[in-house]
Amino acid sequence: MLVVALIATHGCDSGPSGPSGSDGEDDVCPAPSHVTRRLLPFQNGADAAALAASLAKYYQPLGIELVPSGEPAEVGLDYAIDNDEAELRAALALAFPHVDLDATAIDAATLADISRFIANHMLRPLLEFVRAWRGEPDETALVAVPSLTSDPAAASRTLAGLSISEALLAHLRAEAGPEGDLWRDAEFPPAFSPVMFVDATLLASFERDDPDFAVAVLAHEFGHTAGLWHEDDPDNLMHPNLVPGEVSHLELTGAQLARMAENLTPGCAPQDAAQLAPAPAPR
Repeated sequence: MLVVALIATHGCDSGPSGPSGSDGEDDVCPAPSHVTRRLLPFQNGADAAALAASLAKYYQPLGIELVPSGEPAEVGLDYAIDNDEAELRAALALAFPHVDLDATAIDAATLADISRFIANHMLRPLLEFVRAWRGEPDETALVAVPSLTSDPAAASRTLAGLSISEALLAHLRAEAGPEGDLWRDAEFPPAFSPVMFVDATLLASFERDDPDFAVAVLAHEFGHTAGLWHEDDPDNLMHPNLVPGEVSHLELTGAQLARMAENLTPGCAPQDAAQLAPAPAPR
């Protein structure tokens, strides 16, 4: 995710490349120049087809062919994250009527239940889309919504995108601390295709002021869905804080492109990504 580091990734740099074919070849994963991926656009009051075309144009010289598939499908989603605090408190009061939510001491089991409820409440729009879409293994969804959050002012309108895939989820659930807890609590299906949500309003403003920056934001988000995590190098596309006017030099390394090739190829991720993403565990 750009700006706020909720989304990280886990690739398959090492380990077995997969079962050998009947012809005896060990390398079943393609070189980056051989990658083709279907990109399915969804929209609510935005031009997702144009965004998909810009994304495809960016990655084509890098050996990753993104094929926009059909006309954009209209979706009824206005946002991907529900960050309305008043609505959350009301929902908590209904779900935990006998708990003093303002108490300084809440027993550990109840607190874990509350945390799990909060995670699934906040991520509800994203989770509902992931469950309902049921994309194919060779498909990635690009979903353009009016705002990434239900209350943009509360987030200072800085969230430009949110991406998730089985590989991302595996990495996030392996993280220690509150961020890992959030994603361990989130009730994703055991298998799903990658999804990237983008704030169409923010991207439109970027496009007016700095078209290259808008494309970099899209490319950054797609990188997450393809198994790339944030990098400290300010010259790397996956740096967590991209700066308008300073994106023309951004690059992806050969190792990053190889990781993308593996993660974008069905059956190529190590041991299948679904096996790397454990179900939520009690804390």
